[in-house]
Amino acid sequence: MTAFDQSSFDQFVEDNDVYGFFKEAITLKSGRKSHFYAKWRTVVEDVWLTEKLVDFVLSFVNSQ
Repeated sequence: MTAFDQSSFDQFVEDNDVYGFFKEAITLKSGRKSHFYAKWRTVVEDVWLTEKLVDFVLSFVNSQ
């Protein structure tokens, strides 16, 4: 198992459009307004991306 690499994880999150920041608030599914949105759905719906995410999580946990 490789050591957790924060910059690689950050790049993974950015490359997969997990988050978004908006000038105008968007309405979330809950009905609340927010200028920030985190969307992991794209990652967890793809087996390869989910495996990569799990590798990051395991690396992080093992480094603690």
